[in-house]
Amino acid sequence: MYVDDLEVEVQGRRIPLEIKTAPVLNEAGEIIYVINAFQDISDRRQAEADRVAAQTLGHELRLLEQVLDVILAGYWDWNIPAHQEYLSPGFKRMFGYEDHELPNTPEAWQDLIVPEDLPGVFACFDRHVQSHGEEPFYNEVRYRHKDGSTVWVMCSGRVIEWDAAGQPLRMVGCHVDISDRKHLELELQESKATLQDILENAPAAIVTLRQLSDRFWVTTYRSGGCDRVFGYTVKELKDTPGLWLSRVVEEDRHVVITNDTSLDSLPYHRTAEYRFRHKDGGIRWISAVQSIRWDDTLQCAIATVIESDITQNKRAELALQDSEVRYRTLLETSPVGIFRNDVTGQCIYANPQLQDMTGLPLEGILGDGWSRNLHPENQDFMAAAWSTFVEQSNLGQEASYQHEYRYFAADGSERWGFVQAVPEYSASGLLVGFVGSTVDITDRKHAEKLLQDSEARYLSILQDQTELIKRCRPDGTIVFVNDALCHYFGLTKEEVIGRRRYPSGTMLLNANGVRSDPQSSATTTSRSDLVEQEGEDKDVLWFIPQFSNVSKIYPDDQSIVDDCLASLSPDQPVSTIEHRVVMSRGVRWMQWTNRAIYNEQGTLIELQAVGRDIHDRKLAEEQVRASEAALLEAQQVAHIGNWMFDPATQTITWSQELYRMFGLDPSQPTPSQQFSV
Repeated sequence: MYVDDLEVEVQGRRIPLEIKTAPVLNEAGEIIYVINAFQDISDRRQAEADRVAAQTLGHELRLLEQVLDVILAGYWDWNIPAHQEYLSPGFKRMFGYEDHELPNTPEAWQDLIVPEDLPGVFACFDRHVQSHGEEPFYNEVRYRHKDGSTVWVMCSGRVIEWDAAGQPLRMVGCHVDISDRKHLELELQESKATLQDILENAPAAIVTLRQLSDRFWVTTYRSGGCDRVFGYTVKELKDTPGLWLSRVVEEDRHVVITNDTSLDSLPYHRTAEYRFRHKDGGIRWISAVQSIRWDDTLQCAIATVIESDITQNKRAELALQDSEVRYRTLLETSPVGIFRNDVTGQCIYANPQLQDMTGLPLEGILGDGWSRNLHPENQDFMAAAWSTFVEQSNLGQEASYQHEYRYFAADGSERWGFVQAVPEYSASGLLVGFVGSTVDITDRKHAEKLLQDSEARYLSILQDQTELIKRCRPDGTIVFVNDALCHYFGLTKEEVIGRRRYPSGTMLLNANGVRSDPQSSATTTSRSDLVEQEGEDKDVLWFIPQFSNVSKIYPDDQSIVDDCLASLSPDQPVSTIEHRVVMSRGVRWMQWTNRAIYNEQGTLIELQAVGRDIHDRKLAEEQVRASEAALLEAQQVAHIGNWMFDPATQTITWSQELYRMFGLDPSQPTPSQQFSV
């Protein structure tokens, strides 16, 4: 049997036919005749065409859905009578929800919209329906994101099916996230408000002018600063044309007038200084910064003038210029580099500062070229640290990248740098790359080295001193003692360094003049409280290193030490006292100069004490006082008086007995030399 298809035309209509041909054979196997059967297959052809069309339409619908869901960020299809509304997955993701987390009902989006915006949406829908679709359905509204943030959305839709009575049956629409645009609009509004506030409250007068076709300038705006600079309000200047120019000192009017506004000369900038007769009658020096440009829209020259009263600071102009030069130089020479890397860690951008620092062109830094100028001893470490940072970030782990490193600058010199980088994420939270900065810290490294050397020299000087020297932190921890102190008290540094000793009732003043206990945050610690905390048998001297059975303040002198330390403050950081110390070899007199070191904020950062043994001097002073007392007693017994004359000061000093013998009052002035002779 043979099957074939053909088409025949009957009365102008083409009919597809299926032909089945079967031969009839005789006994010898020869074909006697052929039987042909014809069947109309129009229905079969139409069914096949419908099947193909349905598949094509399904593919196009799926493609359209993807376009709406991805490009437009979400769409919806509302069956109004059935009260069902299909919300696309992209619609739900816009607000932080998965497809299964929100039902496909109108209440789902109505519950998410900010309540204040919902009435406006309903009103817009009513207008759209009442106009039978003539008035578009368009809203810009706020939705609450799942994380609590606000998402601005542009919602647009249209009723596409109506019933016979003109009531809506089906409506479709889309949502577009416009949060970024709204934020920019808000920032623009804030910028405008800030600019207006600056213009109106700036100490300078800001004026804009437009040049007419006859080259005459007309004022279009004056700021409130005119009153502060010229003494005239904006209204006074506006109501009296020519008032401002008439108050400019005549010899200086040529400075403020310019007609050089040809296209070849624009844009035009200059700074002029002139004198102005203030409303109060005084002469003021004014600095006018003028900027003239051509406006293609208005087809005229536009001028902006910023005028400031420089009467008081004109003398400081040169110093100000020097300061500006230093500031510009500081900005131009600040070696700060910025870079960006893709998600694999390969560099995709480096700013000019980074190129200048490394001496590499942009092409040489991209990829992993940034590592080429690293110091050989840092290359492996920096590469490994960067690789770990990138790997951890890609795994969603918390990671940081901050390192100091050495590199070779463009001139081949070895430099120090500090680099830090952080992961960069998209709005959806996906890692999109890395951004970082690097600065040259060579000077700081050198300074640290010099500081270490200086500290070493300082400590060596302290070690060579014969005085007893000690330094400690505010909490009382001893950080340094010199050899002389250890020798005097018979101690080793290991026995002293790191130990903590506190005074009884010691109170130091902070920057606010409030007395505070360095050991705690309390501001009212009494001596008895501290004694109870430390124990009666504990040593209680702050600045003198005391240890049981080695040294102890003489009990009667404890108050001297307490009062001295309590008097220290940022305003009075130094105090010198003399007191006795009980040691294994007996009682010794000592003198201590105590210094409290504060930072700029008035916070105590270190305590230092320098001491010396004054026992021999004290004994000598005591002997002198005893001799003077004995002499006085002998004079009183023998009725002998004496006087002394100091040639250097030309003064005479009488003894008490001499006053008594002459019957004079010792409180009165000493008699003259002639009287004494």
